[in-house]
Amino acid sequence: MRVGSMSRRKVIFSFLGIALLGLFFYIGLWPFIVGGSRMESFCSSLSNGLSVAEVASLAAQQGYRLSHLSKEQRVLVHEPRSMGRFLCVLEFREERLVSAKYALND
Repeated sequence: MRVGSMSRRKVIFSFLGIALLGLFFYIGLWPFIVGGSRMESFCSSLSNGLSVAEVASLAAQQGYRLSHLSKEQRVLVHEPRSMGRFLCVLEFREERLVSAKYALND
């Protein structure tokens, strides 16, 4: 009876260990693996003429955040989970998007 409970405990702890490794991979590494291509795709999908509010809404849908650099003329879009490694640099004129460029923040 004691041997059976040890093997059951071993299975449970093995399962928990694998689940924790999977969670670490998803939370810690996954944003760095797919973050660049996702941000580049997002950046290239933005069309000129969008307002700051429209860009902010689109970014929020993807889980991105905006950082305003200079009175709405330059804005950085970044993903918080990748700690700002992948960026979309936006330039506005008269509150309308005129340029969107993907950048890797090394």
